[in-house]
Amino acid sequence: MATGRNILSGVVTQEAIKKLCYNKIEAEATSSIDWDNVIGQGTYGIILGTIHEPNWVVKVANHTKQCRVMDHEYTLHENANAALRELKSRTDADMPIFCPQTRKFAHTEGCCWYYMTRIWKGSKLPKLMHCLIFNDPSVKTQEKHSGIYPTPQYLSDHVKTLKTENKLNTKINGIKDVAFYNGVIFGLLHYGSKQTAQDIEIVLGKNGPADVYNVFFYDFDKSEQFEEYTEPIVKLLAVSMSGSYGTFMGPLGDRFKEGYRLSAIIFEHSDVCERVIAKCEGLERLLLDDDEEVEHPNYDGGQATKRHKRKFKSRKFKSRKFKSRKFKSRKFKSRKFK
Repeated sequence: MATGRNILSGVVTQEAIKKLCYNKIEAEATSSIDWDNVIGQGTYGIILGTIHEPNWVVKVANHTKQCRVMDHEYTLHENANAALRELKSRTDADMPIFCPQTRKFAHTEGCCWYYMTRIWKGSKLPKLMHCLIFNDPSVKTQEKHSGIYPTPQYLSDHVKTLKTENKLNTKINGIKDVAFYNGVIFGLLHYGSKQTAQDIEIVLGKNGPADVYNVFFYDFDKSEQFEEYTEPIVKLLAVSMSGSYGTFMGPLGDRFKEGYRLSAIIFEHSDVCERVIAKCEGLERLLLDDDEEVEHPNYDGGQATKRHKRKFKSRKFKSRKFKSRKFKSRKFKSRKFK
């Protein structure tokens, strides 16, 4: 666990944030932060509830370096919402994809915070359910500080249960639809918001306690803004989808690519999209062993498809560029941090 200012060594604690930031933030302006109501924890900040607005939460971080990260994230978060609004206006206004709304980034004496709408998890789950669709038999469903990370089969069963209980958006009929919307999300970030979408999170959640489940995306602190689709950027876009939120083979891969291509068409970047998909398929083929064949499960029914056995240990592709990230936000350059 992290303590004091050593934020990046582990999960940030409520005790450390409150000790360092409570007096500074409340002295600046009496806030609506409920300091004892922890909604979520991360590696550079903590999400707290609010006193008067149950549908809003506050992300708080301490230390000037982490406030630069938050400023960067806030800018990309706003850009993501703008791209989502444009996508819905040009396709389906009722598409079951949401990104938390944001307001008021503020900073004082090494502490910073911004408000965003809450993603409700539901009463039966201890944490948010992540929309993982990559089938790796060596990985089991597990609970971490930031949510439940399921196998595709576990996620598929969960989606079916929600549908049976009429707790799921009617536009989501199974895990293949989740795969489709995962693809739409990466596409709108790559081609509408022009950000790399590195390490974003995608979960099933609700806009309110009584609402149905939809697909939500958030967490832009490691994402990067860019201007042109250069070859290095195309590679980064491919790498951003090499985690378990994306796959390019089997029935789930087909639906993921369908959603990804839809966003590229809307934002008029189909040529770049096909270059990225080709690289992603190439990356996934690097994991194949030509000596054996196994099946792609078809979670929503129908015939399974054949694929070669994966070498799962090499599933994650890392980019060293993110270690020395340069922030390009114009807001960032003009804001003075104390």
